[in-house]
Amino acid sequence: SYAEAVKVCARQEELFIKPSHETSGGSGAKLLKMQGMSLAQKESLIKQELAGRDRDYVVQECLHQHPVMAQFNSSSTA
Repeated sequence: SYAEAVKVCARQEELFIKPSHETSGGSGAKLLKMQGMSLAQKESLIKQELAGRDRDYVVQECLHQHPVMAQFNSSSTA
């Protein structure tokens, strides 16, 4: 359910939300940084962000580049 999905997403410290199709160059993509927020604050922020979107989106966990690989392009570490 939607409520269960929001709870699962709120367990993360960062999320990446983007349209699932017909987008390029990062259009409509957003990184949510939620470090230091309570679970309730995270859930509220996620719901607020999703409310402004059509139902056609993807939510992804953020992965971080290993420092050895980041040395080649440090701007892409997040």
